[in-house]
Amino acid sequence: MTGLVYLASYPRSGNTLLRMILAQCFGLKTVSAYDEAVRIAACPDWLSWLGTVEHWDKRLLDKMNAEQGVLPFKTHDHPQNTPDPDAPTIYVIRDGREACVSYWRYHRDLLRKPDVSLADVIRGDCMFGSWSDHARVWYQQGLNHRVRYVRYEAMRLESDCTVGRLANFLDREPIARAITPWDQLHQADPAFFRSGTNDTWRELMTGDDLALFDELHGETMREYGYSEEVCHAAT
Repeated sequence: MTGLVYLASYPRSGNTLLRMILAQCFGLKTVSAYDEAVRIAACPDWLSWLGTVEHWDKRLLDKMNAEQGVLPFKTHDHPQNTPDPDAPTIYVIRDGREACVSYWRYHRDLLRKPDVSLADVIRGDCMFGSWSDHARVWYQQGLNHRVRYVRYEAMRLESDCTVGRLANFLDREPIARAITPWDQLHQADPAFFRSGTNDTWRELMTGDDLALFDELHGETMREYGYSEEVCHAAT
């Protein structure tokens, strides 16, 4: 595989973890659709974890293609808002309940936007829209273009298996099978790397918020095989 490869995901679904795997297990530099200078300033270790952090520029395509034969490009946008909608994609999918809770906390704690509620995020009244819309639009993209799905949970708990699947997709051999341990990431940047689990929604998404999530996203959850449990507030 050569050229542009999207690393797409709904926010707070594991895109940074995927970039770490590509950097530490494949030696691949990645770029981002977003300026990450503030994050690097807050935690300089990001540079060593990711190998490099550059903001997208079309001039990088030829440069990095010459260096490594592929340009992995982080995005949270919908395909139609990317530089080349036809490019192959690695899409990271995460339990929507945890993704919404984590994205809400990101607004509250890192973006300093306390006026954004969890219900706002569940409805998609925030940047990048709703979790279901995001997953579905990239699924439709995959019907006509090459999209490889990677589960956040597998990256966290079965990293060796994930490395193998990425090696097959990228058609290149890994140089390592493990990345920086989560405890080390959390210690260095606890505001960004929280627990890394998929259980915090159980405490933070309750009552009306949980009922709203089930109404809007229950079908998508079942489509992706995330949970057979009923996603509604207990009565």
